[in-house]
Amino acid sequence: MTDSVTTIPVQGDTPDNRYDVLVGNGLLGKVPELLGERVKKVLIIHPRACAPPATWSRRI
Repeated sequence: MTDSVTTIPVQGDTPDNRYDVLVGNGLLGKVPELLGERVKKVLIIHPRACAPPATWSRRI
């Protein structure tokens, strides 16, 4: 089974405020490479079964 990812572009009021929202499965392991240098906040929504990996992501 292939994980599908939906990308939702969010347009801010300036080019610096634009970002993508990624929705899908299998993204947690890709978080570090997806963040980049400019990211200041990340929201990860997960089911209870993913609580330990989600807790790990707080340390990124």
